[in-house]
Amino acid sequence: RAVKAYKVAVYLRKVAFAKRAAAIKRKVVLVRDAKRWAVKAHGAHVRAKKMNILMIAAKKEMIKVRASYKLWVHRLRKAASAAAKKRAEEKVKQLKIQLAHRVRHHRALLAKERNLRAIWMKLRRANAVAKRAIVAVVRRTNHWRKVYKTQNAKRIRALRIRNHLINKAKIAASHMRIAIAAQKVANRRRQLAIRRHAKAVAFRNL
Repeated sequence: RAVKAYKVAVYLRKVAFAKRAAAIKRKVVLVRDAKRWAVKAHGAHVRAKKMNILMIAAKKEMIKVRASYKLWVHRLRKAASAAAKKRAEEKVKQLKIQLAHRVRHHRALLAKERNLRAIWMKLRRANAVAKRAIVAVVRRTNHWRKVYKTQNAKRIRALRIRNHLINKAKIAASHMRIAIAAQKVANRRRQLAIRRHAKAVAFRNL
């Protein structure tokens, strides 16, 4: 029973050690990924902030051009002379082209800012998932380390019991050999005594 307990404890200790090693390896991978995602998320956040600043500036410029465009459209309607009307028409045409360019530029920057923000949020979520996974892996590592220590203590205890029983068996075998030798000596003496007794009886009957 002690030998069986020793073998079971050794096997379970090996299993716990392997699972703990796998959990530690997984933790190392997750920590490395979490650090990489954190760095990438920070970079995406910085780029999104810069793009947001550029987008706001482009929006202000677009609003300014739109206000100028509306003002010159109003001046075109109210133009009194042909020269003023021609000048207003040229200005309206120029501002219309400029406004279209500003609108396209603002929309492009807005799309880039949204994409960068989406990347940032995705990396933040990935980092949060990695952190939760790290917590789970640490919990699993601690569990298998506890199992390993428990099974190791059982292995040591079973090993001590086995060695103690082996020593007892060796002592018992030594005592058995001594007892068998003593029994043989006693048997020889008994046979000798029986033969002497027979001789004595025969001598008395003469």
